Amino acid sequence: MNSSVRFTLPNNPILNASFDEIENSYNLGIFKTTNNGQYFLDEANSLNIQIEDCVVIDDSVKVCRVFENLGGKAINSFGV
Repeated sequence: MNSSVRFTLPNNPILNASFDEIENSYNLGIFKTTNNGQYFLDEANSLNIQIEDCVVIDDSVKVCRVFENLGGKAINSFGV
């Protein structure tokens, strides 16, 4: 379970106003790395934007690596 959906987002509405999408694997029901990050490509397509114009902020090095391999910019929130 991701506490950001339960606690952080409801108490910081500026986050929802600042980002097109805020998701977590628990709510998605899949890992973000499933099928080499197909979720990210599908989301970019649904927003009618290029993955190269997207940024993911995640605490997983693996997720960041998959996203960068797709052409996006990744920021590891743990700085690892």
